Amino acid sequence: MARAHLNDMTRHGFLGHTGSNGAGLADRGRAHGYAFCYMSENLAQGQTSLNEVMQDWAESKYHRKNMMNRKATEFALVHGPGDFWVMVLGRPGC
Repeated sequence: MARAHLNDMTRHGFLGHTGSNGAGLADRGRAHGYAFCYMSENLAQGQTSLNEVMQDWAESKYHRKNMMNRKATEFALVHGPGDFWVMVLGRPGC
């Protein structure tokens, strides 16, 4: 799901939580068969290393809140062309 959103953003040249087809995070999760009770997403563009993007997210109130949320029990993190980054945090089931 994170990779698919990254590919969509790179292909269509945008950075945003809504896909080119209008799907939000929850829509994308369900479309990929992820049965979740919690999900959040961090996006970035331009950072050239994992350390750099993690530092930037840690220094951002809202991105840090997503990463520190105790509801999240798993995550996916992908990096792609154009230095796009997508982190999806979630908790299945509940």
